[in-house]
Amino acid sequence: MMDHLTPRDVLQQVAQAIPEALRSDIIIVGSLAASYQLLRNFEQVVRTKDIDAMIAPHARAVVSATNVTDRLLGEGWEPQATPDYDLPGTVATQDERLAVVRLRPPGSTAWFLELLGAPQTVIPQASSSGRSSARLQTRGGHFALPSFAYLGLAQFEPTLSEFGIRIALPEMMALANLLHHPSIGDAIMGQHFAGRQIKRANKDLGRVVALALLADRLDEEALERWKSRWFDALSAMASAHAAQLLSVAPDGLKALLASPRDMEQALHTVNNGLLSAAPITAEQFVIALRRLLLALD
Repeated sequence: MMDHLTPRDVLQQVAQAIPEALRSDIIIVGSLAASYQLLRNFEQVVRTKDIDAMIAPHARAVVSATNVTDRLLGEGWEPQATPDYDLPGTVATQDERLAVVRLRPPGSTAWFLELLGAPQTVIPQASSSGRSSARLQTRGGHFALPSFAYLGLAQFEPTLSEFGIRIALPEMMALANLLHHPSIGDAIMGQHFAGRQIKRANKDLGRVVALALLADRLDEEALERWKSRWFDALSAMASAHAAQLLSVAPDGLKALLASPRDMEQALHTVNNGLLSAAPITAEQFVIALRRLLLALD
């Protein structure tokens, strides 16, 4: 773990490594974005090793991602090996075996930058998980640039950091997770989380509760604005589906509240992740969950 690096530290390192002309095409999502937006004033250390960067807009994603990858490889960044994928990939490598771009800065194993692409649409096609992938041809070989439909909502009014890279809003990341998990499926995370096997939905829904808790602590009126902000984002990016998506967004939270076993898993992930500096009790988790549901009613 990165025992001494704060969100500002990592974000500054990322920004300094990215050419200024390309910084505007990058939106930081995931744990670093959440920590920067909600915990940077508390100087909490970053607990994640993967720094997720979405390349946007979709029309420039492949070109920009290729340029970023070439630049970093040329400056000594090293690809992070991924089990079951080919590294380096070649023109003969099948698409499903291409490794995602995960690059470690020179001389460090503390964290790595992972590239994602902005999706063409935030609405998944029928019978689709919403995941798609494009092939990158770089100086270090061929890679995959994955995209996730609902995560495209992170493009809505991101914060511009002092380092010139944009940061996704907490409420947009929360909405993306909720829409991706309208129920609690059986899919398990590929790696153990803090020593335990965890359902993917429980991790992502737990993250939503943690985001809401931290936002509420910073501003007691923050959650009252989330629903209207979600409607604005959906109206701008999926106008024909905005009302329907807004109505089903809380369904995953309701399913979590109804399942003590799943809720316990979710609590485990947030207490070993975003809330690790100040873990909460099961009772506090339920209160935060109910508080968010009330705000969304």
